[in-house]
Amino acid sequence: MAGKFEIMGPLDMVRHLNATAGDYDIYANMHMQDDEHGQIKFKNRVEALNANHPLIGEEVIIYGNVLSVSFGEMGEACTAVVPYNIEEDSSGLARVDREYLAEVMGEHHVPVVGEYKGYDDWRVFDTKTQEWSYRITHKVAKEIVEYTDPYGADHSVTNNTFVYAWGSKIFPIDPVNAHSFEDLKNDKIVQHGFDSIAYDEHLDRPEAIVKIGQIARKAFSGPIDQPELDHQRISYLNSLGLLEGLSVLTRDYLNVSGFGDELKVSIPSPSDQPCTQIEPGFFVLAESYGRDKMGQVFYKRGQRDLCIKTPVDDGAAVVVPVPNIVGFGLPMTD
Repeated sequence: MAGKFEIMGPLDMVRHLNATAGDYDIYANMHMQDDEHGQIKFKNRVEALNANHPLIGEEVIIYGNVLSVSFGEMGEACTAVVPYNIEEDSSGLARVDREYLAEVMGEHHVPVVGEYKGYDDWRVFDTKTQEWSYRITHKVAKEIVEYTDPYGADHSVTNNTFVYAWGSKIFPIDPVNAHSFEDLKNDKIVQHGFDSIAYDEHLDRPEAIVKIGQIARKAFSGPIDQPELDHQRISYLNSLGLLEGLSVLTRDYLNVSGFGDELKVSIPSPSDQPCTQIEPGFFVLAESYGRDKMGQVFYKRGQRDLCIKTPVDDGAAVVVPVPNIVGFGLPMTD
């Protein structure tokens, strides 16, 4: 399987597109002051980035200079640079259990978490230079406000946040499309742990999943020295398609909602319920847990398990540790 690392992985693609968007950002003002044909051509180049972006529609975290929606010289909507205070956005930062700050944070770089909508071009007023210019930005949907008007009609309004493309860094929240083949080409856990099991012709996929779960507990427990690399490793595991066409059977699983410090967990009793069939979403790493004699949950500090996370609603999900799987089945049909 050595040839798989000769092509671009999803995170490699994200980095390439973001570097290109950063170049576009530098020259946006020049191109947008061209004639109409030149402007359309430049806008099409920006749109082409979105057409190839693997993170469109995914939840991401972006670090960069944040813009706020304002009004321009003629009353038109535009944007203005706002040097946010990072402490004001700490709740967003808490939603990510990985540490990038030391490497990617600039003086006014803040974390923006939300659904990624791709690149956009904006006419911007820079509060520092007091000048107008065109810039290329990331567009991130941070929240949706729903309301009913006086005539009884329902409306849904998305509040977007914009971040300069130049100098920014973007990461997927979930370990899906979050790996770089360049970063993983010499990784021993990927090569000798995941690949050697996943491509073993003597193992069917359920057997491979259980065996990889056993390897993962050994490989990922202990001090978390490389959280970004671990995130990439699990993303690569998700790319192998081991969960496709399967459902899992378990008596003990997590119901989770929220993120970071706002995470809420409720766990059904494993003793008096039959097996539950759950449609798998994707692999994640999570802190291992056990139960005392009363059935109460306690977490095993320093030990992590490979789990299967299945989103079920906004911010809610079912999480099944692989060691808790008691069987596999075919997906449920309507």
